[in-house]
Amino acid sequence: MNKERTNTNRDNKVNEEVENGRGQADGATAKGGEDTLKIVNIMRVVDGCGNIVSEVRTERKFIDFDEMDLSSIEGASRTVSRMADPLIRASREASKGTMENMTSKASKKKLKEVALRKVQSELGTFTIPVDLQASRTLKPKEHIRSTWMEKTLLYLSTVDTYRVIPKVLEELMFTDEGEAISPSTLQGFLVSRGKGLYTKMKGDAMRTLEAAGYDPDDGSPLPQTAEGCVPREWDLEGKEEIISAAEGYNKGKKDTRERIKDLGRMADVESRDPDSSVKITIDGVLILKQKEHRGTPRKGGRAYHEIVNVHIRHGEYVHAIPAKCLDDAMAMLTSDLVRSGLMDRRLVFITDGQRSIATAIERNFGHIGYDHYIDWYHLRDTVYDAVRSDFVGTKDEKEGLARKICSMLWAGNPDDALEYITGIPDEKYRKGYMGRLTTYIENKKDKIPCFALRKLLGLHTSSNEVEMTNDEFVSTREKGKGMSWSHYGGLAIAAFKSLFYNETIDEYIEKGSLPVGFVRREAHIAAA
Repeated sequence: MNKERTNTNRDNKVNEEVENGRGQADGATAKGGEDTLKIVNIMRVVDGCGNIVSEVRTERKFIDFDEMDLSSIEGASRTVSRMADPLIRASREASKGTMENMTSKASKKKLKEVALRKVQSELGTFTIPVDLQASRTLKPKEHIRSTWMEKTLLYLSTVDTYRVIPKVLEELMFTDEGEAISPSTLQGFLVSRGKGLYTKMKGDAMRTLEAAGYDPDDGSPLPQTAEGCVPREWDLEGKEEIISAAEGYNKGKKDTRERIKDLGRMADVESRDPDSSVKITIDGVLILKQKEHRGTPRKGGRAYHEIVNVHIRHGEYVHAIPAKCLDDAMAMLTSDLVRSGLMDRRLVFITDGQRSIATAIERNFGHIGYDHYIDWYHLRDTVYDAVRSDFVGTKDEKEGLARKICSMLWAGNPDDALEYITGIPDEKYRKGYMGRLTTYIENKKDKIPCFALRKLLGLHTSSNEVEMTNDEFVSTREKGKGMSWSHYGGLAIAAFKSLFYNETIDEYIEKGSLPVGFVRREAHIAAA
């Protein structure tokens, strides 16, 4: 103990002298004079009695006094950076040595057989002993990664390209030679972890669905679950408010086809109580399919993968789900509604009207009842596009015609719009185009609510939230010029994006669990 205390006192004196610019560190000489500087870093771990458990000493050249320029802001900025580099590297070197010492001591106390494996962490790359059997679950050259490193790599992989990320890490982490992660290693890591994540997402959903009496593959109710169910009817308060809003909207509108005709139109609105209903939007987004072999032409033109995203809003709280296909999306949606206790709320779907999505919604939720509306912007844009392509006339004439039809649809009067369109003279149609617009509106009219009334009452009229999810989870990262993807490569990015969005990434990385994460986010009601 006396020897240890003497060493401690001596090292404290050395540290104090080096910090104050006086004296010489161990092994130093007067060569070079007072302006030749170096960093002496002594890192110790001590126990509760003050005994030294680990001690690592590092030395690294520091910049000299004549290299320190404090005469200008620019010079001071450069000087700080030049000083920070060796200080950070010296600290990292001592920290890595301490990590190796401590893990070695711990393995001797706790493990019978060990293997040395490389670790990538916020401190850099170093070697630690791990249990031999655990080591055999890794590939020969596969590294262990700290949870911080894994989370950082996953986040960066969802926002930037595999070629850029290693360079960013090299700058931010002061990576030493040989520690850099290659783009191919990063890509393989993300795809592998993405497959594992998606497998768990599906597995958790299947177990929930089986226990609740639903088909684990697509989330549809089993016969015994659907038997005896009657679609729910909702008694809502506030009829006077609805009538007042409709009367205010109708003022000044001379054409009765553009008015809200049923003033107490309760069927098209849900309670403004945020706890009573759940808004669900579903949409798919395409990414370019990767060629089987680089440098070879595509056979049959371009091919695409689809990623289906689901966005759920319950009052101020939201949750998002990416999926490989529509059946997976519906299964995970049903599972998450069951797990979060929301199946007894009023379910309000807003989609672009795609038939396959409508069929899947009816299959999964027809036994309990739901509302399904078409997205206003999709409906409006379809009308404008059809008028431009199907009718003859000047630009202003077509604009007026499209505006007239949309004003009827906005008021929730698709039958009036159909009657108006069928009354247009045949000579106003381009040859072969008659009937296309009427067929579209006829097919969608059961999903056309009174948009005007919903807007007046502060209710959603569009699927903009899932459109923003498409952009955030997929498009901004995966639709760059020249980008193409394997299905799991594209899905991995969307899946990890959802964990960051739902704020469940820490639970997954640290505990391997996937709670249904609803996060508070402000709703954006799209304008008409």
